[in-house]
Amino acid sequence: MPISVTCPCGKKLNAPDTLAGKRAKCPVCKELVEIPEPLEVIEDEIEFIDDAEVIDEVPLPKPRAARPKSRAQQIGEHDSEPEDRSDATERTALDRKLSGDTQASNPGNVKVDVLFTFLNYPTGTLVMVAIACVLLGLGAWFFMGPNGGKSGSGFLALGVGTLGICAWGWYTFSRNMIYGCANPGVVVDAEKGLVAGITDLDCGIGKEHWVVKITWHPLSKMTGGPAQDGMRVGTVATYMGDPSKGHWETFEPWVVNFVTRDKKRVKKVLSTFSARDWALLNEGLREVPTPYKPGQWRVLEDLDEQ
Repeated sequence: MPISVTCPCGKKLNAPDTLAGKRAKCPVCKELVEIPEPLEVIEDEIEFIDDAEVIDEVPLPKPRAARPKSRAQQIGEHDSEPEDRSDATERTALDRKLSGDTQASNPGNVKVDVLFTFLNYPTGTLVMVAIACVLLGLGAWFFMGPNGGKSGSGFLALGVGTLGICAWGWYTFSRNMIYGCANPGVVVDAEKGLVAGITDLDCGIGKEHWVVKITWHPLSKMTGGPAQDGMRVGTVATYMGDPSKGHWETFEPWVVNFVTRDKKRVKKVLSTFSARDWALLNEGLREVPTPYKPGQWRVLEDLDEQ
């Protein structure tokens, strides 16, 4: 039984009942017309629609494909909730100036135990203090000599300046352990004292630059020891290099277990890392040649290509 339908152009059309619920072209204006379910036939001046002009399916615009997730997003996709950092120490104006007024996404918030850290890493401080003592000694010797007034004053000034540089280094290191970016690390060779850490050296331009760095540490003295291969540790990074290149050149991963004796703080830093963070470290280590040795390697370079 024919189905009566009126085109928007005003032309009355008759369509076979086999076309019910489909679309067809109007033979006059060529617009698509919806064919309704069978209704009462109206016998007026009607033109029949040719079956050949029927369009069963009208192509619809394809939905925009979702942007594929990068490998970094796919690794450890179901992240754990980040830790509440509400107990972090408030930054001073000097801290903001030293950091370029930037805030780490996951600040370490570790208060340095100076004596404990010095006993673990004494070399740098001892060298600076030794140089200062030599300069101060020379200054005192020349200063008390018959013709050494100016020379003595110069050596004394250099000695005091060296001690000042040493003190400034400890201050900036302590503040960096609070506000620097925390990264996951793992013991890769307990016998040799090797720890691997991973970080993104991106300076903020949005292009990831992942590296793994392996460094030596006195594992026998660490908080929470004894260390074993595969033991997870938290690190806080000091970044170095020319940021105008778009990324830092290197970083120094300071293991939290060697700068504080507070086991609760060590565990709290570890709790800030998500499953994705650990997965990235594992993926990066797969690209580091074995046997492991101290050094830095560019890893996960395909992350930006996806």
